[in-house]
Amino acid sequence: MREGDPQAASAAMREHLAPELPDYTETMVRVNNNSTIRVCKRVYSVPSKLIGSRLRARIHETHIVLLDGMVVLAELPFRGGDRGAVIDFRHVIKWLVRKPGAFSEYRWREAMFPSLVWRAAYDHLCRQHDAHAADVCYLEILQLAATDGLGAVENIVEQLLLAPKSTLNATEVTTLLRTYEDEAMAFREREAIPVSLEVYDELLGGSL
Repeated sequence: MREGDPQAASAAMREHLAPELPDYTETMVRVNNNSTIRVCKRVYSVPSKLIGSRLRARIHETHIVLLDGMVVLAELPFRGGDRGAVIDFRHVIKWLVRKPGAFSEYRWREAMFPSLVWRAAYDHLCRQHDAHAADVCYLEILQLAATDGLGAVENIVEQLLLAPKSTLNATEVTTLLRTYEDEAMAFREREAIPVSLEVYDELLGGSL
């Protein structure tokens, strides 16, 4: 290295620098039968298809990446602290539908009410049915929200709650969903309205 050569000095310095550390930590986790994992003492829900899997959790500052080998299977929001749970109803709804009797004692039951509309829907069902039947009916409707979109299903649930003498169940919600989908399809496929440029020119001419 030539004395006073800044480029050579910089290269030599880089050779002695420690390699950059990754901006994440890793740990191995197992997905429990209730479709959850535990990371940093906090519980997170994961897609039910991963139940029983042993995965590598890559913990970043704001999110967690779950990997099987080098394949990314899911990404979750990371929450600080060492207690509580981060539950997405979409992850656990299939498990609850298969075991509706577990809903009344489900530890993170409040996470199964995405908004006040859903709480009102559940209360309405409890007035109409016994406890078990209300749980089954509610979970079936919530499962539609997981598959067909929360916003679309929630809007229909709210309409049914406001409509007099309406029936709130998964069959009725599905029927209205398909009706609205058919109407939207018909609207998109409608023939374009022909536009006459001559009329447009006459209108322009009349305004001058």
